[in-house]
Amino acid sequence: LRDLVEGCWHRLGGPECTPDPAAALRDAGAYLDTLSTAESEGLIEDWNDFEELLAGQATEGDPPSESVKLEILTMHGAKGLEWDLVVLPGLDRGTRGQDRNLLNWLPYTPEDGREKALLAPLRSASEAADPPLNELIRREQKQRDAYEHQRLLYVAATRAREHLVLSATLNPEPGKAKPAAGSLLADLWPTLGGEFIDALEQAPESPQTVSERETPDPSLRRPPADWTPAIAEPLAFTPRLPPRETSGEIEFNWAGVQARRTGTVLHRLLEQVGRIGIESLTDQQRQRCLQRIPALLQSLGSGRADLDESVAVIQKAFEDTLASDTGQWILSGEHRDASCELPITGLIDGKLINAVIDRSFIDADGTRWIIDYKSGYHEGGDLDHFLNEEADRYRDQLTLYRRLFEQMEDRPVRTALFLPRHRRLQEV
Repeated sequence: LRDLVEGCWHRLGGPECTPDPAAALRDAGAYLDTLSTAESEGLIEDWNDFEELLAGQATEGDPPSESVKLEILTMHGAKGLEWDLVVLPGLDRGTRGQDRNLLNWLPYTPEDGREKALLAPLRSASEAADPPLNELIRREQKQRDAYEHQRLLYVAATRAREHLVLSATLNPEPGKAKPAAGSLLADLWPTLGGEFIDALEQAPESPQTVSERETPDPSLRRPPADWTPAIAEPLAFTPRLPPRETSGEIEFNWAGVQARRTGTVLHRLLEQVGRIGIESLTDQQRQRCLQRIPALLQSLGSGRADLDESVAVIQKAFEDTLASDTGQWILSGEHRDASCELPITGLIDGKLINAVIDRSFIDADGTRWIIDYKSGYHEGGDLDHFLNEEADRYRDQLTLYRRLFEQMEDRPVRTALFLPRHRRLQEV
């Protein structure tokens, strides 16, 4: 996920949306590291968990510089420190209000000195107002929060050794220059309200009134209008070993597209049975294989006109294979080193060979079998002649498979074609 987000950010010009791309890369790196941590710990599925993790992180900021004599801290972080000049901006902004919790509680210490707590659940939907205990807790907590805000304001204001600047935004219309309830400015207003009014009257008028809707969003940044993503030069890659060229698919050079789809689906069903082992195949699994046939054909592009006939062909070939002695032997799970759709790569005559073998296993005599499924069907007479032609057609291909295995293990290797629609195993 980190790679996807980082790649998208770069492609959209993220580093170019800031006057300091180096700083943007550092800050983005901190976010991406957090994203990677969240993904590895399984926190992405619950967005609240991810936001909680993200809230606990911080960027490094710009590197220290002797020319910069400015520090930006929260009121909590400023405790115990001092500066010649302290600026407290945005005092007109309201502080965070109380959340409506499912359970309200209020710790308190009675005269005996033992700490206790009042507990009250959120009112039910049938109640028009909060119970008295809830109101008491919320009112008391609100008062305590107000005291805490005043304490923080005192801490922040007393950090200044020489100069303290208090800054706020006020409505310039007559009679409307009042602080919002719950803001730090409201705490200062009884004492300093007159001075804020005087400062407002002395402030120069704005050249034009800009509505809030027209004010640009400072969090929205765009790359320059003429920016385009950098496109790297294409990689020049030449394989060290020439691959063995093939003339294309052999199996369906005599048939149409629908025959190819039929063969592909039949291959998938036999692969699934081979992985399970026919001895372990339950009736439920068998029926599920049959039920998948229409959907598999449609996913390969089969239309309704061809669907029923193809489904019938695959069902018969599948059932005949499972019922035949040859099919049961091929799909048995008791063979050693049995594999389905086995990818194999090797060198033959100095050329790279990539192959996928339908079925391979070692029989009870220690012989390696390499079997290719072929879904061709011969409707006329002389079936043996047809099977011999198929063996000649695929002899070179199976010979390559044999030679690959002979390089890996010292045992007899036999190759064959299996035609499910004829229930015949034709050794090549």
